[in-house]
Amino acid sequence: PKSAVDTLGRAIPEFVERHGTPTSARAILRLLRENAERYQAQGGYWQTAFDEVRDAAHLLWPSLSAAEQARFVRHLWPWYEVHRFRLPPPTEDRLHAALAADRLTVQAAKLTGTRIVDGKIEVTYKPRGQENAISGCFDALINCTGPERKPRETGDPLLKNLAEGGMVVAHSLGLGIEVDELCRARNENGEYSRQLRFVGPLTRGRFGEANGVPHIVSTFIRAFPDMLSLLADDA
Repeated sequence: PKSAVDTLGRAIPEFVERHGTPTSARAILRLLRENAERYQAQGGYWQTAFDEVRDAAHLLWPSLSAAEQARFVRHLWPWYEVHRFRLPPPTEDRLHAALAADRLTVQAAKLTGTRIVDGKIEVTYKPRGQENAISGCFDALINCTGPERKPRETGDPLLKNLAEGGMVVAHSLGLGIEVDELCRARNENGEYSRQLRFVGPLTRGRFGEANGVPHIVSTFIRAFPDMLSLLADDA
């Protein structure tokens, strides 16, 4: 099997080499499904096709217009996240065992409100396909949606101060902060700072995929020559 270094070190990702850079989310999804069916017909796995799209996201995402990116976030983002963050087999086995024993239930719903009632957490939510919201009290509430991507709402004092000072601005789709291809943060005046750079989940609005050490490292490597040149200019 190919290592992450081999895959992410390619000048042209396999998906792009095979299909180019489609300009619509629908086209990318169609090609992904076709590739998944082909791999499975050959005795392989659908995950291979998905991972090829994931590893090409830094080229595929910028190829989409702002309207297409918004359409993806509106309709496909949860689907992508579910397939992107897959369970290890031992964890999946434990979940299936809990479901079979009725110790765990899964329900798709939209959270509409929470409050503390008699030391418990009352959650109000609207199940998928239903018009009326229902409420229930629980001992604990765990947010598994990942890190907050709105800089003013992260709870991180550094990021909040940067946002309030105008040194960073929120991405228009709520996917972290605005950066360019060299990870330079954009300020409220539309200027990009060579001194202030970001990598990782807060840059998903620019790169589409910014999770996982291999992807963070590959993004950093692309920006590193410009960072070195900045150090040389200051020397």
